[in-house]
Amino acid sequence: EPAFNTFIVYQSPANAPVFIFKIKNFSASYAALLEWETGSGGQRNTLWQDLKPFIDMQNINAASIYKKTFEDDLIKNNDARTFKTPTGRLLVEYALFSKKLFILSTSRDAIELVLGRLIALPPQ
Repeated sequence: EPAFNTFIVYQSPANAPVFIFKIKNFSASYAALLEWETGSGGQRNTLWQDLKPFIDMQNINAASIYKKTFEDDLIKNNDARTFKTPTGRLLVEYALFSKKLFILSTSRDAIELVLGRLIALPPQ
């Protein structure tokens, strides 16, 4: 069984990467994700900085993003965290499916698509 999967969701106007990782210890994984969000806990970069190659930074003032933080969200009744520009444009979001999978993407639609399929046919 793979520890993670990578997908590309083809959609208009742009394609979006989706990364899916198995969670073995939810509390430790969630704590690590919160540290990654802020770059604390010895991390050099934040989550969004590590994902810059996948994020469309066109017409975004990078200095304004450093002041932003992740916000709680809910996608298809699954806990999620979102990181947006000050104008509300989504840069990166992740969801936690049944405390078993960590799903990360630059597109909310892509996460909704993956969650819809996981909800319809949950992994065993």
